[in-house]
Amino acid sequence: MKLILSILCLLPAFASAQTDMLPAAPQLAAKSYLLYDYSSNQILVNQNGDARMEPASLTKLMTAYLTFDALRHGTITLKQKLNVPAVAVRNLGNEARMLLRSGQAVTVDELLRGMIVDSGSDAAITLAVNIAGSEAGFVDMMNREAKRLGMKNTHFTNPAGLPNAEHYSSASDLAVLAAAIIREYPEYYPLFSAQLHFQQRHPGQS
Repeated sequence: MKLILSILCLLPAFASAQTDMLPAAPQLAAKSYLLYDYSSNQILVNQNGDARMEPASLTKLMTAYLTFDALRHGTITLKQKLNVPAVAVRNLGNEARMLLRSGQAVTVDELLRGMIVDSGSDAAITLAVNIAGSEAGFVDMMNREAKRLGMKNTHFTNPAGLPNAEHYSSASDLAVLAAAIIREYPEYYPLFSAQLHFQQRHPGQS
């Protein structure tokens, strides 16, 4: 997730490069990809960027965006402990997780790091349920926000990126979302370059 966000929104220093210095577009096996420079607001490479695809864990960009909004408006605080709902620890198959336990109390800060750094689906669902009261309520928020941001080829069905035929986005839409995170919540952007630290352990364990 961190790598893709970095690819979508290049470091500002890159904006100073001259067009004739840019390398040729890479030959990738991916059917759809987009390279976007946030500082100059330019799309450098676009290969079927509007094609609908399964966003998988990049879904958590929207979950993070709405969590940042809740923090800004005081709905939750970083130090606040949230209870892990049973739905967050259901059978997630091979999905990445924080190894949370139902009923456990975990701070918003830990959940954010578990979701962004470790791509924890259990953390994403816990944040969603506590912010909106239910997964369904949070999904409604996700789709309203996607529409407001102009994400024309996006529809969410869950906050973690679990497979669903009606759950899709596009490289162009994800670039719009990534840019919105950098523009509106720069104080949280460093989380996307943090190191793994929750994997294979519960919060609070050494």
